[in-house]
This record gives sequence, structure tokens and C-alpha cells, in this order.
Amino acid sequence: MSPRQKRIEKELEGLLRTPHEGYSVGLKHDDIYEWTGFIRGVQHHYYENGTFGLHIQFTDDYPDEPPKIHFTTKIYHPNVDNRTGAISCHMLGKDWNSNITIEKILMSLRLLLTTPELESAVDVKIANEYANDKKTFEKKAREWTEKYATEN
Repeated sequence: MSPRQKRIEKELEGLLRTPHEGYSVGLKHDDIYEWTGFIRGVQHHYYENGTFGLHIQFTDDYPDEPPKIHFTTKIYHPNVDNRTGAISCHMLGKDWNSNITIEKILMSLRLLLTTPELESAVDVKIANEYANDKKTFEKKAREWTEKYATEN
């Protein structure tokens, strides 16, 4: 078993052994290198009651390079491309280092929901709205959460 596979299995075991109410993961197609995940919106926030799906793909260079992660649930957020689900954040880019675990990524993505990184926004229009018209941004974020991220 390669060091990469050992690390990924250890991270998965830790996440499954100690569940967290804010996020969860599992294998996709029984493939240790491809996971599904979910992040739950923070209470008393515009993403409240939302459950946002993630796709996590470990690259051949993991942990030296970050995994490829994107949202599979539409979300109205400055750091997420609303067509592809691609995420732009420091942790998965310039701030990446091999000591970062998937659990740290999940915690950071959950924090990103409440505190966008406007300087690395994917959608400048949404970032400007967040910065200059927060009421409108919050209304749209709640609407999208209700429409795409909650069970009806």
C-alpha cells in the first residue's frame, strides 16, 4: 500500500469514527481516491438548513497537492462557480501544504460559507453584492439554499 493510500485511508477512518454535525464524507463507488461529502449550513445564517454536496477527488500528487473539490449542490456564494461548483479559496490554492487534512478542509469550507474570501472570488458580481448590498446577497443566498440545498 502506498503512503498516499495509507494517508487517505487514515483520514477517512478518522472522519467516520468521529462524526461531526457540520460535515460528513463517504466513498464514491468504493474508490478510496474519490469521495462524496456534505457540508451543512450554520444555524442562524443564510445557508441555515442547507446541505451542500461535495465531490472530492484525490490527485496522484496528494498530499503534496490539494485534492480537487467542487460543490455538487448549487450555492450562491462569491467563492463558488455556480455553473461548475468550482471553489476558490486560499486553503486549496496558495496556502496549501501537505499537513492539511480533509477534516481541516471541510471545517474551512464550512467557515467559508459564513466568511467569503472576496479577494479570491470566482464571481465578482456576487462578491460586489456581498460587499456593497449585503441584504440582497443574503436574500438570494437564502433563496438558493431553500431551492437547491434543502429537502422539500
